Amino acid sequence: MFDLDSGEITEGRLSRALLVLAAPLVAQNLVQVANSAADVFWLGRLGDGAVGAVGLNQPIMALLFVPLTAAMVGTQVLVSQRIGGENQSGARKAVFHGVALAFVAGLALALLVAPTAGPIVRLLGAGPDVAPQAAAYLSTYMLLFPLTSVSDTVEMGFVGAGDSKTAMYLNFLAIGGNLVLDPLLIFGVWIFPEYGVAGAALATVLGYTMSMLLGLYWLAGDHGSISLSLADAGIDLDELREMVDIGLPAGASGWPPSRSGWSSSRSSRSSAAPQGWPPTPSAPGSRPSRSSPHRGSSRPARASSARTSAPIAPTAPGERHGSASASPPARWR
Repeated sequence: MFDLDSGEITEGRLSRALLVLAAPLVAQNLVQVANSAADVFWLGRLGDGAVGAVGLNQPIMALLFVPLTAAMVGTQVLVSQRIGGENQSGARKAVFHGVALAFVAGLALALLVAPTAGPIVRLLGAGPDVAPQAAAYLSTYMLLFPLTSVSDTVEMGFVGAGDSKTAMYLNFLAIGGNLVLDPLLIFGVWIFPEYGVAGAALATVLGYTMSMLLGLYWLAGDHGSISLSLADAGIDLDELREMVDIGLPAGASGWPPSRSGWSSSRSSRSSAAPQGWPPTPSAPGSRPSRSSPHRGSSRPARASSARTSAPIAPTAPGERHGSASASPPARWR
Protein backbone atom coordinates (compact mmCIF):
# COMPACT_ATOMS: atom_id res chain seq x y z
CA MET A 1 0.00 0.00 0.00
CA PHE A 2 2.80 2.38 0.91
CA ASP A 3 5.21 1.27 -1.81
CA LEU A 4 6.14 4.20 -4.04
CA ASP A 5 9.10 4.45 -6.38
CA SER A 6 10.68 7.65 -7.66
CA GLY A 7 8.96 7.27 -11.02
CA GLU A 8 5.54 7.27 -9.39
CA ILE A 9 6.44 10.42 -7.45
CA THR A 10 7.60 12.37 -10.49
CA GLU A 11 5.33 10.88 -13.16
CA GLY A 12 2.39 9.13 -11.48
CA ARG A 13 -0.88 10.41 -10.08
CA LEU A 14 0.03 13.29 -7.77
CA SER A 15 -2.80 12.85 -5.27
CA ARG A 16 -1.84 9.22 -4.64
CA ALA A 17 1.83 10.14 -4.19
CA LEU A 18 0.91 12.79 -1.62
CA LEU A 19 -1.34 10.43 0.31
CA VAL A 20 1.15 7.56 0.29
CA LEU A 21 3.96 9.85 1.49
CA ALA A 22 1.83 11.52 4.15
CA ALA A 23 -0.01 8.53 5.64
CA PRO A 24 3.00 6.97 7.44
CA LEU A 25 3.98 10.42 8.75
CA VAL A 26 0.51 10.93 10.20
CA ALA A 27 0.64 7.46 11.75
CA GLN A 28 3.96 8.36 13.38
CA ASN A 29 2.52 11.46 14.93
CA LEU A 30 -0.57 9.73 16.27
CA VAL A 31 1.68 7.24 18.04
CA GLN A 32 3.92 10.06 19.26
CA VAL A 33 0.95 11.80 20.84
CA ALA A 34 0.15 8.60 22.73
CA ASN A 35 3.81 8.34 23.69
CA SER A 36 3.75 11.88 25.06
CA ALA A 37 0.71 11.04 27.16
CA ALA A 38 2.49 7.96 28.51
CA ASP A 39 5.51 10.07 29.48
CA VAL A 40 3.29 12.50 31.37
CA PHE A 41 1.54 9.56 33.03
CA TRP A 42 4.77 8.14 34.41
CA LEU A 43 6.45 11.44 35.27
CA GLY A 44 3.29 12.64 36.96
CA ARG A 45 3.78 9.87 39.52
CA LEU A 46 6.92 11.70 40.63
CA GLY A 47 5.02 14.95 41.19
CA ASP A 48 4.33 18.17 39.36
CA GLY A 49 7.94 19.22 39.71
CA ALA A 50 9.10 16.35 37.51
CA VAL A 51 6.77 17.31 34.67
CA GLY A 52 7.68 20.97 35.12
CA ALA A 53 11.39 20.16 35.02
CA VAL A 54 11.03 18.56 31.61
CA GLY A 55 8.84 21.40 30.36
CA LEU A 56 11.56 23.86 31.30
CA ASN A 57 13.84 22.15 28.79
CA GLN A 58 11.53 22.77 25.83
CA PRO A 59 12.99 26.13 24.73
CA ILE A 60 16.50 24.76 25.30
CA MET A 61 15.77 21.81 23.05
CA ALA A 62 14.25 24.10 20.43
CA LEU A 63 17.47 26.13 20.34
CA LEU A 64 19.63 23.00 20.17
CA PHE A 65 17.53 21.80 17.28
CA VAL A 66 18.35 24.82 15.07
CA PRO A 67 21.86 23.76 13.93
CA LEU A 68 20.70 20.15 13.51
CA THR A 69 18.06 21.32 11.07
CA ALA A 70 20.86 22.03 8.60
CA ALA A 71 21.62 18.31 8.47
CA MET A 72 18.04 17.05 8.63
CA VAL A 73 16.32 19.39 6.18
CA GLY A 74 19.40 19.63 3.97
CA THR A 75 19.56 15.84 3.71
CA GLN A 76 15.89 15.47 2.92
CA VAL A 77 15.82 18.19 0.27
CA LEU A 78 19.03 17.14 -1.48
CA VAL A 79 18.09 13.46 -1.50
CA SER A 80 14.63 14.28 -2.81
CA GLN A 81 15.89 16.54 -5.59
CA ARG A 82 18.62 14.17 -6.70
CA ILE A 83 16.42 11.10 -6.78
CA GLY A 84 13.90 13.14 -8.76
CA GLY A 85 16.73 13.94 -11.17
CA GLU A 86 17.77 10.26 -11.28
CA ASN A 87 21.07 11.07 -9.59
CA GLN A 88 21.27 8.11 -7.22
CA SER A 89 24.96 8.58 -6.41
CA GLY A 90 24.32 12.21 -5.49
CA ALA A 91 21.46 11.14 -3.21
CA ARG A 92 23.69 8.64 -1.43
CA LYS A 93 26.37 11.30 -1.08
CA ALA A 94 23.83 13.64 0.52
CA VAL A 95 22.81 11.00 3.07
CA PHE A 96 26.42 10.34 4.06
CA HIS A 97 27.18 14.03 4.49
CA GLY A 98 23.95 14.58 6.42
CA VAL A 99 24.78 11.78 8.85
CA ALA A 100 28.33 13.08 9.31
CA LEU A 101 27.14 16.65 9.84
CA ALA A 102 24.47 15.56 12.33
CA PHE A 103 26.96 13.53 14.36
CA VAL A 104 29.57 16.30 14.51
CA ALA A 105 27.01 18.98 15.35
CA GLY A 106 25.36 16.76 17.96
CA LEU A 107 28.72 15.93 19.54
CA ALA A 108 29.73 19.59 19.73
CA LEU A 109 26.42 20.53 21.35
CA ALA A 110 26.64 17.63 23.80
CA LEU A 111 30.14 18.64 24.91
CA LEU A 112 28.95 22.21 25.36
CA VAL A 113 25.62 21.64 27.09
CA ALA A 114 26.03 18.53 29.26
CA PRO A 115 28.61 20.01 31.68
CA THR A 116 26.69 23.28 31.96
CA ALA A 117 23.15 21.92 32.34
CA GLY A 118 22.75 23.33 35.85
CA PRO A 119 23.65 26.94 35.00
CA ILE A 120 21.55 26.77 31.83
CA VAL A 121 18.32 25.80 33.58
CA ARG A 122 18.95 28.30 36.37
CA LEU A 123 19.47 30.97 33.72
CA LEU A 124 15.89 30.29 32.61
CA GLY A 125 14.72 30.96 36.14
CA ALA A 126 14.33 27.43 37.50
CA GLY A 127 13.64 27.45 41.23
CA PRO A 128 15.40 25.22 43.76
CA ASP A 129 12.63 22.60 43.58
CA VAL A 130 12.78 22.27 39.79
CA ALA A 131 16.39 23.10 38.83
CA PRO A 132 18.04 19.82 39.98
CA GLN A 133 15.53 17.68 38.09
CA ALA A 134 15.65 19.89 35.00
CA ALA A 135 19.46 19.76 34.97
CA ALA A 136 19.44 15.99 35.45
CA TYR A 137 17.10 15.55 32.50
CA LEU A 138 19.10 17.85 30.22
CA SER A 139 22.53 16.43 31.07
CA THR A 140 21.31 12.84 30.69
CA TYR A 141 19.65 13.59 27.38
CA MET A 142 22.85 15.08 26.01
CA LEU A 143 24.85 11.91 26.74
CA LEU A 144 23.62 10.26 23.53
CA PHE A 145 22.64 13.42 21.70
CA PRO A 146 25.03 12.78 18.75
CA LEU A 147 23.39 9.41 18.13
CA THR A 148 19.83 10.68 18.36
CA SER A 149 20.81 13.46 15.93
CA VAL A 150 21.98 10.83 13.47
CA SER A 151 18.73 8.91 13.98
CA ASP A 152 16.65 11.90 12.91
CA THR A 153 18.85 12.54 9.88
CA VAL A 154 18.68 8.92 8.73
CA GLU A 155 14.88 9.15 8.90
CA MET A 156 14.99 12.31 6.79
CA GLY A 157 17.12 10.52 4.22
CA PHE A 158 14.47 7.84 3.80
CA VAL A 159 11.68 10.43 3.67
CA GLY A 160 13.59 12.37 1.02
CA ALA A 161 13.82 9.16 -1.00
CA GLY A 162 10.04 8.90 -0.89
CA ASP A 163 10.22 6.04 1.63
CA SER A 164 8.21 7.44 4.52
CA LYS A 165 7.19 3.86 5.39
CA THR A 166 10.74 3.02 6.49
CA ALA A 167 10.94 6.27 8.46
CA MET A 168 7.70 5.23 10.16
CA TYR A 169 9.17 1.85 11.15
CA LEU A 170 12.25 3.53 12.60
CA ASN A 171 10.12 5.97 14.54
CA PHE A 172 7.91 3.20 15.88
CA LEU A 173 11.00 1.36 17.13
CA ALA A 174 12.24 4.47 18.94
CA ILE A 175 8.85 5.13 20.50
CA GLY A 176 8.37 1.49 21.44
CA GLY A 177 11.74 1.44 23.15
CA ASN A 178 10.87 4.58 25.07
CA LEU A 179 7.50 3.20 26.17
CA VAL A 180 9.08 0.03 27.50
CA LEU A 181 12.06 1.68 29.18
CA ASP A 182 10.24 4.67 30.69
CA PRO A 183 8.78 2.99 33.81
CA LEU A 184 11.80 0.72 34.21
CA LEU A 185 14.30 3.58 34.34
CA ILE A 186 12.12 6.14 36.08
CA PHE A 187 11.11 3.90 39.00
CA GLY A 188 13.89 1.29 39.03
CA VAL A 189 11.85 -1.79 38.14
CA TRP A 190 13.46 -5.26 38.14
CA ILE A 191 17.22 -5.04 37.48
CA PHE A 192 17.11 -1.41 36.37
CA PRO A 193 18.33 1.41 38.63
CA GLU A 194 15.95 4.18 39.66
CA TYR A 195 16.86 7.41 37.85
CA GLY A 196 13.69 9.47 38.27
CA VAL A 197 13.40 12.31 35.77
CA ALA A 198 16.79 11.41 34.31
CA GLY A 199 15.36 7.97 33.57
CA ALA A 200 12.79 9.52 31.24
CA ALA A 201 15.59 11.20 29.29
CA LEU A 202 17.65 8.02 29.19
CA ALA A 203 14.68 5.97 27.96
CA THR A 204 14.11 8.45 25.15
CA VAL A 205 17.69 8.57 23.89
CA LEU A 206 18.11 4.81 24.16
CA GLY A 207 14.97 4.31 22.09
CA TYR A 208 16.29 6.60 19.37
CA THR A 209 19.72 5.00 19.54
CA MET A 210 18.07 1.67 18.71
CA SER A 211 16.31 3.39 15.83
CA MET A 212 19.61 4.82 14.61
CA LEU A 213 21.30 1.41 14.64
CA LEU A 214 18.50 -0.17 12.62
CA GLY A 215 18.47 2.77 10.21
CA LEU A 216 22.20 2.53 9.60
CA TYR A 217 21.89 -1.22 9.13
CA TRP A 218 19.25 -0.68 6.47
CA LEU A 219 21.36 2.02 4.81
CA ALA A 220 24.34 -0.32 4.72
CA GLY A 221 22.26 -3.11 3.17
CA ASP A 222 20.11 -3.32 0.09
CA HIS A 223 16.94 -2.00 1.68
CA GLY A 224 15.53 -0.74 -1.59
CA SER A 225 14.88 2.99 -1.45
CA ILE A 226 18.44 4.10 -0.73
CA SER A 227 21.62 2.42 0.47
CA LEU A 228 25.21 3.40 1.17
CA SER A 229 28.55 1.73 0.56
CA LEU A 230 32.18 2.57 1.30
CA ALA A 231 32.36 4.25 -2.09
CA ASP A 232 29.94 6.91 -0.82
CA ALA A 233 32.17 7.81 2.14
CA GLY A 234 34.26 10.94 1.98
CA ILE A 235 33.81 14.57 2.91
CA ASP A 236 33.12 17.19 0.26
CA LEU A 237 33.14 20.71 1.69
CA ASP A 238 31.01 22.04 -1.16
CA GLU A 239 28.39 19.39 -0.37
CA LEU A 240 28.37 20.38 3.30
CA ARG A 241 28.12 24.04 2.37
CA GLU A 242 25.14 23.39 0.13
CA MET A 243 23.45 21.35 2.84
CA VAL A 244 23.92 24.09 5.42
CA ASP A 245 22.72 26.76 2.98
CA ILE A 246 19.50 24.79 2.49
CA GLY A 247 18.84 23.58 6.02
CA LEU A 248 20.07 26.26 8.41
CA PRO A 249 17.66 29.03 7.33
CA ALA A 250 14.79 26.60 7.88
CA GLY A 251 15.91 26.04 11.46
CA ALA A 252 16.58 29.71 12.17
CA SER A 253 13.15 30.69 10.86
CA GLY A 254 11.51 28.65 13.62
CA TRP A 255 13.33 30.37 16.49
CA PRO A 256 12.27 31.63 19.01
CA PRO A 257 9.88 28.87 20.04
CA SER A 258 6.15 29.37 19.99
CA ARG A 259 4.42 31.30 22.71
CA SER A 260 3.29 28.04 24.30
CA GLY A 261 6.90 26.89 24.50
CA TRP A 262 7.97 29.95 26.42
CA SER A 263 4.86 29.68 28.58
CA SER A 264 5.97 26.17 29.47
CA SER A 265 9.36 27.52 30.51
CA ARG A 266 7.85 30.19 32.70
CA SER A 267 5.42 27.75 34.29
CA SER A 268 8.24 25.36 35.06
CA ARG A 269 9.95 27.84 37.34
CA SER A 270 7.53 26.69 39.99
CA SER A 271 6.63 23.12 40.80
CA ALA A 272 3.43 23.34 38.76
CA ALA A 273 3.20 21.26 35.62
CA PRO A 274 3.38 23.46 32.51
CA GLN A 275 0.30 23.77 30.34
CA GLY A 276 2.30 23.69 27.12
CA TRP A 277 4.13 20.45 27.72
CA PRO A 278 4.58 18.00 26.15
CA PRO A 279 5.02 19.86 22.88
CA THR A 280 2.76 18.84 20.04
CA PRO A 281 4.83 16.78 17.62
CA SER A 282 5.32 17.92 14.08
CA ALA A 283 5.45 15.63 11.10
CA PRO A 284 9.07 14.77 10.44
CA GLY A 285 9.61 16.32 7.11
CA SER A 286 6.53 15.62 5.08
CA ARG A 287 6.12 18.83 3.15
CA PRO A 288 9.50 19.55 1.57
CA SER A 289 9.51 16.17 -0.20
CA ARG A 290 6.19 16.92 -1.87
CA SER A 291 7.72 19.34 -4.36
CA SER A 292 11.49 18.71 -4.19
CA PRO A 293 11.54 15.57 -6.40
CA HIS A 294 9.76 17.46 -9.17
CA ARG A 295 12.31 20.26 -9.02
CA GLY A 296 15.06 17.67 -9.26
CA SER A 297 13.40 16.14 -12.30
CA SER A 298 13.15 19.56 -13.99
CA ARG A 299 9.37 19.67 -13.73
CA PRO A 300 8.59 23.03 -12.06
CA ALA A 301 4.91 22.88 -13.07
CA ARG A 302 4.45 19.60 -11.21
CA ALA A 303 6.35 21.01 -8.24
CA SER A 304 3.95 23.94 -8.16
CA SER A 305 1.01 21.54 -8.35
CA ALA A 306 2.42 19.54 -5.44
CA ARG A 307 2.67 22.67 -3.31
CA THR A 308 -0.88 23.63 -4.24
CA SER A 309 -2.21 20.18 -3.42
CA ALA A 310 -0.22 19.82 -0.19
CA PRO A 311 -2.78 21.50 2.09
CA ILE A 312 -5.38 18.86 1.23
CA ALA A 313 -3.06 15.98 2.03
CA PRO A 314 -3.34 14.63 5.58
CA THR A 315 -1.01 16.33 8.00
CA ALA A 316 -0.25 15.51 11.56
CA PRO A 317 -1.68 17.31 14.55
CA GLY A 318 0.28 20.48 15.19
CA GLU A 319 2.37 20.35 12.02
CA ARG A 320 3.58 23.85 11.21
CA HIS A 321 6.16 23.61 8.48
CA GLY A 322 7.07 19.94 8.22
CA SER A 323 10.75 19.33 8.81
CA ALA A 324 11.47 22.95 8.05
CA SER A 325 10.01 23.82 11.41
CA ALA A 326 12.47 24.31 14.21
CA SER A 327 10.11 22.80 16.74
CA PRO A 328 11.95 19.91 18.36
CA PRO A 329 11.08 16.34 17.47
CA ALA A 330 8.33 14.76 19.51
CA ARG A 331 10.86 12.69 21.44
CA TRP A 332 12.11 15.84 23.19
CA ARG A 333 9.65 15.60 26.01
